[in-house]
Amino acid sequence: MAETPSSSTPPMPLQSLSGFMRAGWSGSLLPVSNHPLSASGDCAADDFNPDAELISCCADHAKYMAAVKDAPDEAEDGPAWRAYEDNRDAISAAMPQTLAGMVAKARAAKLEATFWDSSENIDGTMGQPWAWDLVNSLLRLAGER
Repeated sequence: MAETPSSSTPPMPLQSLSGFMRAGWSGSLLPVSNHPLSASGDCAADDFNPDAELISCCADHAKYMAAVKDAPDEAEDGPAWRAYEDNRDAISAAMPQTLAGMVAKARAAKLEATFWDSSENIDGTMGQPWAWDLVNSLLRLAGER
C-alpha cells in the first residue's frame, strides 16, 4: 500500500460563508455582459465587483421585507410594498457573475423562504425562482449554457 506523501504546508482551515464576501472571492467568474442592474441605479454600485449592485440589493432585502411586515395593513400599492417590489425585481433580474453574488442571492432566497417561526418552505416564494437562477448561474460557471 502506497503512503500518502506528507506536505510541509498544513491544510487551510475551513471558512464560514461570510468569507466568500471578501474581495478575494469577488472577481468575475462569468462573462460580464449587460449587467441587468447597471442601468437601473436601484442599488449602490461598486467599480470593483460586477455583482456589487446585486449584493447591495440582497443585503437590503431584509429591510424591505421587514417594512412590509411592519405595515400589514398597507395596500399593495403603498410605498413600503413598492420599495419591496422594486428591490425584489432587481434581485430577480440580476444574473450573478461572481461567487459573492451567488451567495448574496442565495441568502436573499433563504430569507424569502423563512417564516416567522423559523421554518422554511421555498414553494410559492421568490426563493423558488431565485434558487433556479442559482442553478443556472453555477452551470454557466462550469461552462455550460
